[in-house]
Amino acid sequence: APEAIIVMLTRYKQFALEAYKIRPYNYLLKPVKEEQILEVLNEVRERISKRHNFVFSSGYETIAVPINGIRYVESFDWLLVLHYGKKDYRINERLKFVCGVLEPHGFIRVHRSYLVNTVHIHSINRTSCEIILKSGEKIPVSKQKIQQVTHAFLQERAGSLL
Repeated sequence: APEAIIVMLTRYKQFALEAYKIRPYNYLLKPVKEEQILEVLNEVRERISKRHNFVFSSGYETIAVPINGIRYVESFDWLLVLHYGKKDYRINERLKFVCGVLEPHGFIRVHRSYLVNTVHIHSINRTSCEIILKSGEKIPVSKQKIQQVTHAFLQERAGSLL
């Protein structure tokens, strides 16, 4: 089981030393500024996301990459191209299987051939039905999914502000 990430929040300084016995990730003393809370929450989110890796076979190699670094997955029947960092990996797998693994981690199927990590979306053009990633890459979105994709994108943005 993964370790819990604990952030202590209290008004009383005398409890700080006692609290460190349980090894919290951070200790905030009231009154706390909103910026402090947001900073700690973003650090916790980053720490959690680094725990999750996607493991796959590409050629004769077994590779593990952090899920949050995957921009999108593109399908060509039984061949998938996983776009991660500056490298593209070819995987012999069905997109449906990879969707089942990655969708719980913020990915959304935007087209029959594309699975996109919502964290990497910069904007959505509803007129041309495409996503523009932070990397500048453009991904087509099916007209049937444009509302669902827009909703997921807005939820991801709202969640990143918490």
